[in-house]
Amino acid sequence: MRDTRSEVDEALSAAGARRGPDGALRFSTAAKEAEAMEREPVAAPLEDDRVIHVAGGDAHRFLQAQLPTDVPPPGSDRALLAACCTVTGRVVAVFELAARSSGYLLRLPASAARGLIERLARYRLRSRVEFLDRGWHAFGVAGPGAAGALEAVLGAVPDPGRCAETEEEAVVARSFGGGARFTLFVPSGRFRRICDTLLGHLQPVGPETFRLAELREGLPWIHEETAGQFVPQMLGLERMGAVSFSKGCYPGQEVVARTQHLGTVKRVLVRAALDAGGEVPRPGTTLFSGDGRPAGHVLYAARAAAGIEALAVVARDLAGGPWRAGEPDGPSLRLTGRPRPDPGEG
Repeated sequence: MRDTRSEVDEALSAAGARRGPDGALRFSTAAKEAEAMEREPVAAPLEDDRVIHVAGGDAHRFLQAQLPTDVPPPGSDRALLAACCTVTGRVVAVFELAARSSGYLLRLPASAARGLIERLARYRLRSRVEFLDRGWHAFGVAGPGAAGALEAVLGAVPDPGRCAETEEEAVVARSFGGGARFTLFVPSGRFRRICDTLLGHLQPVGPETFRLAELREGLPWIHEETAGQFVPQMLGLERMGAVSFSKGCYPGQEVVARTQHLGTVKRVLVRAALDAGGEVPRPGTTLFSGDGRPAGHVLYAARAAAGIEALAVVARDLAGGPWRAGEPDGPSLRLTGRPRPDPGEG
């Protein structure tokens, strides 16, 4: 049984969700939601993401041959960050992967999902594997006390790098980072019940607020606008366990391995901040240096309690900022940090 769009909207509306003038789903103002996430556990319906179910007898062998990630076998209850590259080693998708007995659940931004399915299907040939982009929903849980709240509400809290199934047949995954951030994969037909339970016990927030938690961890989500622009090392994926240098061949392996051997990349991942009041930069927005040179691109951004925060990839020699968004005299961004050391920094 599938949940219809109207049933999903009805469940979210009953929980207090409203859409703002920009179309974003929220339960309060962006600032209040961000403040709530800093003091208590929050839960967000991830309607801006898509869940792809990869199933079939050849699913493991197929994914292992197509991804730079060392894909765990089905049924291993592993959860990790993974990626997919072009033959030139450029990343077209970054996704969270949960290995279940029925196959693999992949969560990623909706704008990148179609491109990922089309790319994987191109190499399917006679492999017994299918890519199902309907039938699952996703929620995010984050904030202080998130693990305890999840255990009290759903009875399942996996260790980092693992996933676990709840009594409602939902899957809780904890794929990356040591922080209290979880993804809940919910099968169709269970959305209303899980929604009522989760949002009834935890502080509900919109998808953008959960994305803020991921941004602060440095998760380099790729959207349609930024697909095919960066090698994994520019995004720090090799330091997140999303790239293996000991597995067999996959598309783009030669470029990825050569980049690692060189030990440095020309572009690096940075966190940046904008003053409050302006528009949130869209994925792919060009950043300019102080003297007007193109410096890089925004991966994604989100409103915080004070201002706007962004994750971007910029030229190494311009990584100190500040930058301008969209045009040489656009809104100013300042460097707030780097999610992790990048190649070439020792």
